[in-house]
Amino acid sequence: VLGAAPGEWDAAQGACRGRQCEVDLTISGAPMWHGKDEHGEEGVLNLKGPTGEYDAGFLCRMAPLNIAQDHWITGFEPIVPAFTLVHHMDLFLCDRQAEEYFDFGDPTVCSTDAFMPGDSLYGVKGVAGVLLKAAMPSMGPQERLHSCHRVSLVWDKDALGFHLPEGMGIRVGPGTADKHLLMVQNHYLVPRGWDKTGVRDTSGLKVFMTRDPPPTEVGLFAVNDFGLRIPARTQAHVHTYLMPSDALEDALGPEFAAVGEVHLVAAHLHMHGTGKEISVKHVRGDQEIGQFGRIRDYKGYGVDQTFFKLDDEDAQRTLRPGDALRVTCVFDSSGLDAPTPYGISHGTEMCAAIFVYAPVVSDVPHLKSNMVNTVTV
Repeated sequence: VLGAAPGEWDAAQGACRGRQCEVDLTISGAPMWHGKDEHGEEGVLNLKGPTGEYDAGFLCRMAPLNIAQDHWITGFEPIVPAFTLVHHMDLFLCDRQAEEYFDFGDPTVCSTDAFMPGDSLYGVKGVAGVLLKAAMPSMGPQERLHSCHRVSLVWDKDALGFHLPEGMGIRVGPGTADKHLLMVQNHYLVPRGWDKTGVRDTSGLKVFMTRDPPPTEVGLFAVNDFGLRIPARTQAHVHTYLMPSDALEDALGPEFAAVGEVHLVAAHLHMHGTGKEISVKHVRGDQEIGQFGRIRDYKGYGVDQTFFKLDDEDAQRTLRPGDALRVTCVFDSSGLDAPTPYGISHGTEMCAAIFVYAPVVSDVPHLKSNMVNTVTV
């Protein structure tokens, strides 16, 4: 059950009771086991990691908010109990008819982001590209129109919350083209060797909202490489990939069409436990003209998972059609005897970046996902 804490939200009016409010969106009683328990209840752990253990799972739930007036999200804080098994939490913006087209209670739909129009891979060429793209799930025109096009908040394990710079907000509500429902997706990861039943998790997000339109409307987009693979016993393995211009033009299409450019204002750079350094370079033509965030001494789970404001010089430089992003991650696998693949379980890694950008054109449909992926081969 997804619960919204009462008090500051007026359910009858579909709005904050005051000009601002805090809404707690928590998934209560998530069952942290694999298979059925003695009462026949199915656990959430249905995904195997490289070790063969069922150590991960997802739950997706729509927020019980009938948003009848436009609001702007201005920040979030994690709601995480002292003992938690949640690994990351995302908040998606969904079309108001999304539940008619997608079964969000289906573990496969939830865990594979099948509710997003992400049936494209970018920068993958040759035979490998043809085969990989053929394996991607396709989405019909009605499903695409009524899907969850945008991820709007992202929290990863042990990160702090994040509040947008003053004067910025993420618009939600009936006045937008494709954002009316809020959907929480929680990813759970239990310790190695987990064999318990009866354990439940109650984690979520405290979302800060205002009814007052801010001067600047913002949004998110993310870049990721499914092809990450780190060799064993390597002290400083460097993994680099280019997210090409066509990917960014798909994710930011309405903004590029309306204003011709966007500013990146904040970043969340994401790796797991073996990550040691991560950076994102801004590529224009055949030159790197700057960067959009760098962490030199990455500490894995913790504060380094938190969004941070970009330096003024980088935030003032605009991302334009034709530009690309080059992501570089450095990993230390010197203590591991087996290669480390991309993944969401123990023994896996990631090399990803999520950005807050401005402005957002919210009265035009975004029919492409704002989570763009490649596969290095």
